[in-house]
Amino acid sequence: MKQSDWETIHALAEAARMAAETRLAPWLRREAGLTVAIERLAEQAITAPPSDMPAERARADVLWQKWCDLRRSEALAELARVRYRKAASEEALRQAVRRSIATEAVLRTERARLARKLDLRTEREGNG
Repeated sequence: MKQSDWETIHALAEAARMAAETRLAPWLRREAGLTVAIERLAEQAITAPPSDMPAERARADVLWQKWCDLRRSEALAELARVRYRKAASEEALRQAVRRSIATEAVLRTERARLARKLDLRTEREGNG
């Protein structure tokens, strides 16, 4: 292959790496948002109503706690889905980075080979 072919392949690998990074970013933001929401819901949940609280107020607190628990479990399930997708995006990014590094190494080797070849030609022409 020619050096220009390797340069094209490397440019494509770099573009794929950047695209993989772009696809990962929303999952990272979503994970951070869900983590904050889960922490907020955990803070809002009431552990147990005081014994001297009126019955209506105690029922309202229990309902509020059940609602917070439900929302928290939904957020945890969503967080699990987001982390699964994030892991898949991270794996795609790792593969893209590996490809990019490999093509960079091949490109460097090809450039060095061509430079040696050019040096040999120049040396032969100078001696000849």
